[in-house]
Amino acid sequence: TWSKETEQKILHAVRQAHEKLFTAKIHFGQGALMGAHNIRVFQDDGTVQDRWENPKEEGTAPIDPAVRVIRIDQEGAGPKAILVHYSCQPAVLGSGNREISADFPGTMSRYVERELGQSVTCFFLGGASANIYPFKPGLEGPEGFEEVDRMGQRLGREAVRVARSLSPRDW
Repeated sequence: TWSKETEQKILHAVRQAHEKLFTAKIHFGQGALMGAHNIRVFQDDGTVQDRWENPKEEGTAPIDPAVRVIRIDQEGAGPKAILVHYSCQPAVLGSGNREISADFPGTMSRYVERELGQSVTCFFLGGASANIYPFKPGLEGPEGFEEVDRMGQRLGREAVRVARSLSPRDW
């Protein structure tokens, strides 16, 4: 019976999506944010050590500071969706945290949606971020959530700046 129920739910979702189709224009742009560091630090002797914390926000390499933004506009109605791509592990909060959280991508998405209007849905697309962590990872409690908000708002401001600067162009 579960397969029949699942099939019905899928068909219902497809019908709903079909009813909401719209003509769209897609815009792409890029900004930058130095909001993370590479935990892998190469030593003079050729070895590598992990540096999980970087509270002074010192530059490390390699990292990709690009904030890539795709804005999808409904023709005649403005932005409907913003996709934000940034290469950093969403790991401000540590394993000791027992609260439900979307870490900094959640704060970033809420910031973008608030700034660009209620009809906009924002998505976070994590980039290649195997060794790329927030400057202050693994935090807990109020300090952790303050850092989640700080980093999410920094990324959100850059995403909004880029999204607002996009204009149609011929590809």
